[in-house]
Amino acid sequence: MSTDESRPSRNLTLIIHAALLICLATWIAVIVHHLLRWGSVRRWLLALFAVLLATSAAWLFRNTLKVFHRPAKTRHGILVFVAVSLLLLIIRLALVVAYSVPQTSDYGDYRRLGHDLSTGKGYHFAWSNTGLEAGKSTRPPGYPLLLALAYYVSGQEELAAGVLDALLGTALVVMASLLVFHMSGPVAGLVTLVALGLSPLTLLYTLTSTSETAFGAFLFAGLLFAHYASSMHSNRSLVSCAIGGGLLGYACLIRPPGIVSSLLCLLWLMTTRETPLRRLSRAALFLFALVLSIAPWTYRNYLVHGRLLLISSNGGEVFYSANVVPNKILGGAYMPDNYRTLRRLFPNEVERNTAGFLLGTRYILANPQLFLASLPHRYAMMLETHDWMVGSAWRVPVPKEVLQALSNLFFWFIPLFAIIRSGGIFRLLASSRLSILLAIVYVAWFPLSALFETFPRAQYPYILLPLILSIAAVFRDAPEHRQQSPS
Repeated sequence: MSTDESRPSRNLTLIIHAALLICLATWIAVIVHHLLRWGSVRRWLLALFAVLLATSAAWLFRNTLKVFHRPAKTRHGILVFVAVSLLLLIIRLALVVAYSVPQTSDYGDYRRLGHDLSTGKGYHFAWSNTGLEAGKSTRPPGYPLLLALAYYVSGQEELAAGVLDALLGTALVVMASLLVFHMSGPVAGLVTLVALGLSPLTLLYTLTSTSETAFGAFLFAGLLFAHYASSMHSNRSLVSCAIGGGLLGYACLIRPPGIVSSLLCLLWLMTTRETPLRRLSRAALFLFALVLSIAPWTYRNYLVHGRLLLISSNGGEVFYSANVVPNKILGGAYMPDNYRTLRRLFPNEVERNTAGFLLGTRYILANPQLFLASLPHRYAMMLETHDWMVGSAWRVPVPKEVLQALSNLFFWFIPLFAIIRSGGIFRLLASSRLSILLAIVYVAWFPLSALFETFPRAQYPYILLPLILSIAAVFRDAPEHRQQSPS
């Protein structure tokens, strides 16, 4: 098992831990606001159950380690891990086969793009009832390209998209569990695999063709290989660098904000206590692979539009719509009128993208008090409850209230558990460079997400990072782990 090359400085640990606590405290404050606003006895009971579950989880997890730490160190542990992963995949495939969910809104758009790519029709996004020409770079291409591959291999079978989503959902939880494995050992990784793999939150995303799951799978895989690169001392380190950079580059093609996480990972790779030449060579190779993953689509955009467009053209529209608002309550909300205004002013999609960012930024700078006053409303939309996917996507023969309760239970459990284990997370951050990487990725995303449309789905898969850190902290604090010292 790989080991951390160096321990983070105490000052850096304190800063990152404080920032993480601020994010988690904000999340909990928003949940309390939600409970007070609704005044629902059922929701208060659900929140109480989430608190009890969070307080008992550490004890349950540590007792798991006492029982299973010896077998997990053998080859049987690998077989168990593989078997559980296959079981989670089978569960997701069964859901896909059993329930046919209407793919509307973004989901339908992604599937149409995948079909068009797989049948040679090109990459065009049709704007309905706008009078605009079809957007040729509106959506990021990463997820539609994966759908196109699935459709091409299956002969345009619609079930292929569901199978792809099941594979990506399984890959996401497997990558997350491997991250925990490298921080706190095999049992911690297995517990993470089961907890995430069977959680309503991750299962909800299996039945809809949404890019968040695909993004999470590539993001976590890229961070994992970056860890491999920083903890090896042979040519395999350079290979891991290239793979990590390539995976994160493709994650950016799925959701462009991943560029921020990728650049943070690049800086993290340059902080190892090695010779400057080795640090520079790793960083250069990582950056080369990152750019190489994105560059072909950027070049394609240049050929199509005759001007530079890195990945997609919808980011500026979303930024403008979420920030050019008349009052604080509308900050971060979906504003169709803003979209129509920007499209009327700038029919060309590349110009519209640039103008959206410029005009949105100018509006924020001209109205800083309005923007700051809107932040509580933005975070309330993101973090109060996780019923967005339930209400819009999950059309199964189960009462919506039950599904919403299950989804909210896990959604609320994450910050509660992380706050309760905050001391252990601090010790984890002080001793594991990988935990520092995961923490800064989440801490950076938390404020960045408030600049765009704010809804629960936008927080996925980043909201899993505090849970990953919490589980790793529980097992790393256990006496049994200190005897193993996995990283």
